[in-house]
Amino acid sequence: MLLQIDGWYAGGKGVLWSLLEGHKDVFVCPVHDYSFAPFFQHKENEEWLEKKYSTILRQILSQSEYYKFEKIYHDRNLPIHLATNISIDIPYKTDFYDFDSRFMKALHSKDKWTLESIVETLYKSFMQLHAPEVMQEPKYYASMSHAESYPFYTNIPTVFPNMKTVVVKRKIHSIIASRTNRQERPRDLNSKQVFRTPFNKILKNNEIEKICDYFATCESLQKALPERFKVVAFEDLIHKTELTMRDIAKFLEIDFNDILLKPTRDGVVLEKDGISFIGDENDSYKQLLSAQEIKGIDRRIKYYNVFRQPFYFLSVKSHLMSVARKLKRFLN
Repeated sequence: MLLQIDGWYAGGKGVLWSLLEGHKDVFVCPVHDYSFAPFFQHKENEEWLEKKYSTILRQILSQSEYYKFEKIYHDRNLPIHLATNISIDIPYKTDFYDFDSRFMKALHSKDKWTLESIVETLYKSFMQLHAPEVMQEPKYYASMSHAESYPFYTNIPTVFPNMKTVVVKRKIHSIIASRTNRQERPRDLNSKQVFRTPFNKILKNNEIEKICDYFATCESLQKALPERFKVVAFEDLIHKTELTMRDIAKFLEIDFNDILLKPTRDGVVLEKDGISFIGDENDSYKQLLSAQEIKGIDRRIKYYNVFRQPFYFLSVKSHLMSVARKLKRFLN
């Protein structure tokens, strides 16, 4: 069964990822690959599935970070952010080419492909190589998602009928503070300003309104499908860790144990220089943002609450993009 660990960029989903890691019933993929996210836009009756046409499958996977498995294999370390300017590197040696070969061979041995079976086979093949000490098949294969796929989340029940989703909801001001200050690591690309994103670019791209719409979508799905979608507050994860993780364990129908209270990756506790993945927030928006920027965020949130659309109402470009998004949803 698939488990989607979700949240906006710098939204705290990594905290949940680290707390679930190590539980016997959950294999948490160490790589933020979101290989399953592009499938949200596909249907089970597509010809390439019936004919097991791996060329199309490769094209779909390339829309995710599937090939990050290859990059990290060559980097030989898995970098993890603890704060905007503090990260920890964990040794990584899982051979991408061995994994990829296992994955494709396992797929082609199946009589039938479904979107869900493809993704489950992907993570099972990776687990067999990355964590050979795991003796039993876990209940869940978990990985972090890609939040901007949210316009297609309503398709999840048909695309992945057994998937569960846990969304981490962090205060928007804190998300923006991390987005505008997070430092890229030595081998990260920043040509698209994914790290240290200028505040004006965030405004121009209507990111604040998108975050509002993203959370509204997730909360609506939680209300409609409470057995499939769950939203948890980031503040509860770090300040009420045991209570929140007990609630998540109940949602996932797994036993609660103390491993769910310790942030780890491959058995390594995620702490450095006195900073841990859980505790107080490591990035305070009141320190990282100016008073003017905070007011700008508040203003954009108010606009969204009035118009209920992920665009800035004074921007013609925003309206055109909104029409394009609606058309894309309709065609899919």
